[in-house]
Amino acid sequence: FVPLQRLLAALDTEAREDAKASPHFIQWFDHAPLQPFRGMTARQVVEQGRAADLARYVISTQQGFVG
Repeated sequence: FVPLQRLLAALDTEAREDAKASPHFIQWFDHAPLQPFRGMTARQVVEQGRAADLARYVISTQQGFVG
């Protein structure tokens, strides 16, 4: 739960609201490999102290960047 809190703290307000609204967010956070982070999951990225990097990635994908 703490890594998720770190990520949400690093995201801007709009991204936090989108994350809370998505029923699949936790599934993605724990299980989806992220290519820009060498296949690590979002949880693993945050646990490595890179919540800000992950937040920038999430925001950029929400704005249309795909990879």
